[in-house]
Amino acid sequence: MDQGFIECTKRHYRRQLLRKLLLAEENNEERVLDSYKKINLKDYCYMIADSWNMVKSVTLKRAWNRINGTSTKELLELEKQRLQQITDELADDEELEVTVAEFVKLANNIAGCSEVDVEDMEEWLQSDNADPGFQIMTDNEIAESVMDEQQSDIIDSDETEEENVPTHGEAFICFENALKWMERQPECEAVQLLAVKRLRDLAARKRATTSRQRTLLEMFK
Repeated sequence: MDQGFIECTKRHYRRQLLRKLLLAEENNEERVLDSYKKINLKDYCYMIADSWNMVKSVTLKRAWNRINGTSTKELLELEKQRLQQITDELADDEELEVTVAEFVKLANNIAGCSEVDVEDMEEWLQSDNADPGFQIMTDNEIAESVMDEQQSDIIDSDETEEENVPTHGEAFICFENALKWMERQPECEAVQLLAVKRLRDLAARKRATTSRQRTLLEMFK
């Protein structure tokens, strides 16, 4: 199967990672490192999901055509369509235009990465090409890993503190402010606005329900 779509996904993912580091409050090495350390598993999941959605349908079609046995003539036609697509979207292509040069430009704007060059970036982009996608472990390493996980679970259960979750009212205010901001941004689409509006309305309903429950409890005191 053609691996092009995997490479495209990885490049979109790495570009998102660099852009996230650029959003550090202060562009100095310490702040950038702090921002990197604060990225959690949920953030990575969001980034990989967004990266997958950025892969063009024509790339996936080409991958499946290798399996389905598409004729040479059909493949040539698909390639012709792909070249036309590249021409039409050259200004801001979301796939093939994620070039090494763009990565270098992004990296050079991050504190501590001003000396990154094309060779460094190519090495980074290709660093996991030989990765089989799974970790090969010996029996002893597997046993140690299981023991470490059990010990970690015990420590986590002893030290876990209740996370500070925003109230329904606080969530409503956040979504309300986000909606006002989005309405003034030309990049925001109607679908995105509608999604945030639904979240705001959900927070409003939960806030109202909580308020009614509190009122009833006070009545029976």
